[in-house]
Amino acid sequence: MPDWLLKLLGVSNPALTAAWIIASLVSTKETVDSGQKQKEAANELAKLIEDYGEEEAAILAAFGEDQVSYLKEQAGVNYEFSNRSLELSDQQVGLFELGVQRDIDNEKRAAGDRERGRQKRILDALSSQAALRSGQGIQAYDGSSLNMMRSDYKDFQREQIIDRGDTAERIRDMRFFGQERSRLMRANNSLMSDVAASELDSAIQAADLQMKGIHIQSDSIRRSTELEAAGTRAQGSYAQRAANLQALNTLISAGYRYSRIG
Repeated sequence: MPDWLLKLLGVSNPALTAAWIIASLVSTKETVDSGQKQKEAANELAKLIEDYGEEEAAILAAFGEDQVSYLKEQAGVNYEFSNRSLELSDQQVGLFELGVQRDIDNEKRAAGDRERGRQKRILDALSSQAALRSGQGIQAYDGSSLNMMRSDYKDFQREQIIDRGDTAERIRDMRFFGQERSRLMRANNSLMSDVAASELDSAIQAADLQMKGIHIQSDSIRRSTELEAAGTRAQGSYAQRAANLQALNTLISAGYRYSRIG
């Protein structure tokens, strides 16, 4: 056994000296191995933390995509429903306009029927008067008979003028108010179409913003777990360095003791 080992141990028994040296080396190796194992365990734990964070972020992103897809699909369904409702409203406007025109045509036909009725009545009246006076031997178109026929005909003309004026006024009112109502109905449908398009655009933008928020949350989860994993790895590296320093201190202490003995 070398002299420096004997001085280091402070004993003269070579067997005990060798045993002490072996025990010190074994202890140093175990310390270094323990530090290495702590680092490996920390790395494994960090990997699990990262995998968990990635999985959680992926699940959140997938859920967000499904939710946003549903919101956009629902917005599209609502928009399609609004468009179909507006198409029905446009058809109602067309039917309303046809109804107004039908009422105008009916009014014209009724006015024509009234005029023909008046014409028939005045002709019947004049014919009856002429026949009656002829039967009585009176000149039908002389004197008071002619004046009576003229009076009846003036009444007929007055009724014609009044009815024509009333008919024209009714037709004008029906046409004017029908056109105004039709215009308002079409303007309302156009406004509702713009509102439906705006709601669709807003819903899509809101869904996109929600998706951005989910991506931010997913990235935050990833960063958080990455930082936690980095901290765990740092702890493992620190534990390994501490174990190595402890082993080095053991050797330094042994060397110092040897120098003191020497």
